[in-house]
Amino acid sequence: MSSDYFDERMRTAEPAEALAWLQTQYGRVDLRADDGAIGERAVGDCGFALRRLLWDCRAEVVYGADRFFFATSTPGYTWRIGSATGEFSVEPGVIQPGDEMVGNAHGTAVEMVAFDPAHLTEAARTIYGDDTL
Repeated sequence: MSSDYFDERMRTAEPAEALAWLQTQYGRVDLRADDGAIGERAVGDCGFALRRLLWDCRAEVVYGADRFFFATSTPGYTWRIGSATGEFSVEPGVIQPGDEMVGNAHGTAVEMVAFDPAHLTEAARTIYGDDTL
């Protein structure tokens, strides 16, 4: 039996290395960061993941979402999706597939739960017994 389970960690003070990691993990990402470090721990599989990012720097992240994310943070992470804005420390945020999020991190920790859309749809159909969802 094959498993796609992962438990990965990364920490770097090199912006190019951080960008390469983020692109591998999240897909379409752009990053501008000053001196400092970025770290992440990610645990999960192709359908569901728990992620913790540590931003010991100032950074701007532009992310084109391909899955659902529910996020919260310590003070220091503001975001914008279209005309909607917020801060994850004030109110948890939901990022949906197709959203382009611009995030600004400054010395913060972000906790996220990520769901693959197909797995989330299948779970909802099973839970509610409704194949039209």
